[in-house]
Amino acid sequence: MIWCKIRTECGNERAVIWEEIEEELLSLDDPERGTSNREGAFVTMWFEENGTDEEFMQCMPDYPKPEGFFKRLFGLSKGLPMNISSYTVEIGTGEKIYTSQVDTKEQVAQIFHRYYLSRRLPDIAGWEDSGII
Repeated sequence: MIWCKIRTECGNERAVIWEEIEEELLSLDDPERGTSNREGAFVTMWFEENGTDEEFMQCMPDYPKPEGFFKRLFGLSKGLPMNISSYTVEIGTGEKIYTSQVDTKEQVAQIFHRYYLSRRLPDIAGWEDSGII
């Protein structure tokens, strides 16, 4: 059994196995976990090696743009399903952060699962440098 650590929008860091990570990833679009980039869902995963956690992988939904004032004021959109267009996956190498857009949460789960099994970050050749060091 492989253990790693994750953190979600709840703020708690915990040691988990793959099934728990997958559950968190596949519920990223649940409105109860957030509905905007400001108050949104995310999952960060890493392996601690010798007490350090310089490398990590993180994912968050790309939420729809904010609605108009009257829709928010009168709650006209309450109960509507979230229309997540894609997901942003970030990789922190310890030196820089790289990002990639992924279409589905199932694809996100595949990327995370490969990292989970290999403990090696994916090839970042096609990923965008976020400019964050």
